[in-house]
Amino acid sequence: MAKLGSLCLELVRHILSFLQPIQSAETEADVRKDRAKELSRQRANHERRLALHALTLTTLALNEICNPFLYSAIILTMSLPGVGSLLDLRRTFSTRPALAGYVKYVENRTYDCWGRSLRPALRSAWGYQTVITYFDDLGDLLTLCPNIAHANLVSLEDSNLSLWVNVIGGQAPYGVPRRRGLQQLTSLCVQVNTSLPFGPINWTPDFELICSALSRMPSLNTLRTSFVADFNSHFPTNFGYLTTIHLNDTFMTLAQLCDVVETCLVLKHFSCSWQHYQDHTFDARKLLKSLRYHEGCLESFEIAHPYRGGIPVRPNIPIGGFGDFTSLKTLKIDHVTLLGPEDAEEEETMPISELLPPSLENLHLGFQAPFDWDNDHVAHCPMLWDLVKDDQSLPDLCEVTVTAPMGAAATFLQAEFAQQGVNFRVLHVN
Repeated sequence: MAKLGSLCLELVRHILSFLQPIQSAETEADVRKDRAKELSRQRANHERRLALHALTLTTLALNEICNPFLYSAIILTMSLPGVGSLLDLRRTFSTRPALAGYVKYVENRTYDCWGRSLRPALRSAWGYQTVITYFDDLGDLLTLCPNIAHANLVSLEDSNLSLWVNVIGGQAPYGVPRRRGLQQLTSLCVQVNTSLPFGPINWTPDFELICSALSRMPSLNTLRTSFVADFNSHFPTNFGYLTTIHLNDTFMTLAQLCDVVETCLVLKHFSCSWQHYQDHTFDARKLLKSLRYHEGCLESFEIAHPYRGGIPVRPNIPIGGFGDFTSLKTLKIDHVTLLGPEDAEEEETMPISELLPPSLENLHLGFQAPFDWDNDHVAHCPMLWDLVKDDQSLPDLCEVTVTAPMGAAATFLQAEFAQQGVNFRVLHVN
């Protein structure tokens, strides 16, 4: 059997590429929806790092070959082992700065695959100070890594504890990023947790403040967030270079959301869901008006109906038609009542196909159970039958997915779609 060191360099590098960490494009809150999958990913990354580290200790030749793979990604957790790993990395990069140049991906979670985390210790003075130091050191680490392209960061924020104050460079109304390690950033997942179990929160970084720093990173094209909030009235920030925005479990108002959309130059992918909606009314037509700035380039759009205190915000004003969105391929609306013409008088007569662009390939609609819900609600839905009868308006349509309460079925509807080559599915939700 050939030894690894005896193989040609290209083959060794190909083998080592299978030991690189599995990166995540989702925030910590998003991956918790499939916790088993996330823990499996974390365990695999831990084993891969151990294997790469062991190889660096074998020979000087393998050390030089393995280092670019070992340091291509930094994966940390806010735990006692994570504190030790962070300190080791800072010392290594301070003495061997060339290794920091290999870092392309940085990830921080608040727990590891064994469930270890410093969050339970936050109530103690020692635990609180340890977490403050942890995020200060993480900010310093970003300074040492000039080529970070992808970052997935979850942070705890209050008046004394912050990662983003370090990154932004202060609490000025419009922060200027001082961390050169983020100047090559192309994608960012950010989760800001501010509900800490101790003391009054005197200051937390507004989303506008964070984004004012991100807007000065010209390579950034993808932003995914969870739990962001901003209580200012509008966003003067220019998001010009962003092409993909996913705002999950946000607290933003509709007006703020429209500001974000309008400041992008070429928006291709957009999705939004709310943790809590601040306003008492929701008029989706305003969002569609802002999206029309991108009707020639928007490829996917997803929106969840907002809730306030666990109750859907009323009234359900339809968002309007997407017929002018010539590049739209994926449309996902979690409340079917949001899909309809802007003019209420046309709602009964306008078929759904006239609301959708010919370029559409995937349609996802959600049905919420009203008081008169029955299991045949989906099967008898006029909107879906209009869609299946019109096989000319949407030539590229290949998949229609419906989410509905348990028990809903649409066997005949599924058969009709199948005859047109369209995959129709009903996904049940509790």
